[in-house]
Amino acid sequence: MSSEIILNNGLIKALEFETKQMQKSGLYHISLKVTGNCVFLDAHVELVLFRIAQEALNNIIKHAAASLINIELAFNKKSLQLIFKDNGKGFNFENNNVLGTGLVNMKKRANTLNGNLLVLSRPGVGTEINIEIPINE
Repeated sequence: MSSEIILNNGLIKALEFETKQMQKSGLYHISLKVTGNCVFLDAHVELVLFRIAQEALNNIIKHAAASLINIELAFNKKSLQLIFKDNGKGFNFENNNVLGTGLVNMKKRANTLNGNLLVLSRPGVGTEINIEIPINE
């Protein structure tokens, strides 16, 4: 189903659908903000980004105990950033040399797009996941 949403409507519409579904649960206040000049991306790239987004949201649901989730899709001249911020319990990332399966999967997917994944987290503050991939306008 999500692959069809991506192919038929693109990444932004797929993310809007996901956020609306999560909002319906009543457990989360979730926002999606798109900034910059939107660029059409290859369907494969959009699908990989959507899979990263699903993994990030799944991690928030399973581990963060968050009530607030902000997602930003930022188009720049040379890159695209997909950012997830939550107000969950966070974790001590510096003392955790071994990434969990979800973060490892997101990192591998970002790497397939020649991108990077950055995780910032502090106990009691929440987590930010920032994926940046190069794009050509």
